[in-house]
Amino acid sequence: MIPEGQRDDWPHTGPDPIPDSMLACQVVEFKKPYKIHQIPVPAGPLGATDLLVKVAVASLCHTDNMVAAGTFAPPLPCTASHEGAGTVAATGGDVHDLRPGDRVMCGLYLHQCGACGDCAAGAPQYCAHSAGAIGVHTHGAFAEYVRVDARNAVKLPDNPDEVSVPFRELVFRDIKIHGSLICGPEEARQMMKVVSENGISVKTNPVHGLNEIPKLLELARSGKMSGKGIVIVDPKQIEHEKTIGATI
Repeated sequence: MIPEGQRDDWPHTGPDPIPDSMLACQVVEFKKPYKIHQIPVPAGPLGATDLLVKVAVASLCHTDNMVAAGTFAPPLPCTASHEGAGTVAATGGDVHDLRPGDRVMCGLYLHQCGACGDCAAGAPQYCAHSAGAIGVHTHGAFAEYVRVDARNAVKLPDNPDEVSVPFRELVFRDIKIHGSLICGPEEARQMMKVVSENGISVKTNPVHGLNEIPKLLELARSGKMSGKGIVIVDPKQIEHEKTIGATI
């Protein structure tokens, strides 16, 4: 165990000791089952904008299957999941808006340069100098701890349900990570206002691109989403939910 203050390369470490090892779910060989085993906690100096996050929730999607199949071919072993949330355990020296103990949704991209044309345009996912996406090009969130970039993380409310966060937080996350790929700031503000006024919450990210935003707005304004519920914008998924009794 590493007590607080003992590692000067982690200048902002929380009160809880950080263990030397952790459980992780990893791809250790392509086209083979995941391996769940003990590995070292991310070690060495944190980057200036890094967070070490103690993971509370992580999920898998089709992208993880592609990583496991070798369609994406990161160096192995590689910890799975680009979708995670948890509590900040330590921060890099240039992180000032988050601190140990804060609950965060982890960002997808790691170490964008912040200076190229894509970064300047608010599209760090296209940065040719980044370390790529967690869980796809480097270690992800399907472990007890994950290293992420604070610039792409979003602080969550202090006491949300662990598996359901307010829709506006997910929207903030997408805008921050995907930038103009999703929508412009004014369009985003309108969307957040509508869904907030309708009390809509979701358990996963429903925003797939600019073309889906009008559908979401139309659904929210229709009154059909009064109260709280799950927003689904994929037409095939909507039809599937109808067949199993969902009210759309």
